[in-house]
Amino acid sequence: MEDAQSHSISPIILPTYIPTSFERRADVEFFDVEFRDLPHQPTFVVTWQGKNQLKLVKLLISHNAMELEDYAQMLGTGGIEGTVFDEKPAIIVRGVWNIGKQNGDFMMTALMWRYDENTVYSLLSLEQAVPLDELLKMAESIP
Repeated sequence: MEDAQSHSISPIILPTYIPTSFERRADVEFFDVEFRDLPHQPTFVVTWQGKNQLKLVKLLISHNAMELEDYAQMLGTGGIEGTVFDEKPAIIVRGVWNIGKQNGDFMMTALMWRYDENTVYSLLSLEQAVPLDELLKMAESIP
């Protein structure tokens, strides 16, 4: 984790609340995402896995200037609902995750908010790993 932070432009701050039976994977993934006319969108991905190997919660920390709605559409397709989180604009996305999956897509629920002016945090529950209220608890526990 320290190695990831040393390479990150944005703060990598993890939630202190983790849903029961989930454990954080040791590896932190890195992607340099290019979207439309915005190259170099460095994104770190931290994953928590449930006892059922298919139950995953992911935290994406992206250094970018993208609007939340554009970022959400890049990650997946589905319903986007505007909301407020931590006194900042946020969105809830329910739909299909479509990045990095070759043989079919899978369902996700996501909470996305701008942590600071350059950083977007996205908490994703893949295949209904946890309900939205658990994602909210995780997000609220990020200082």
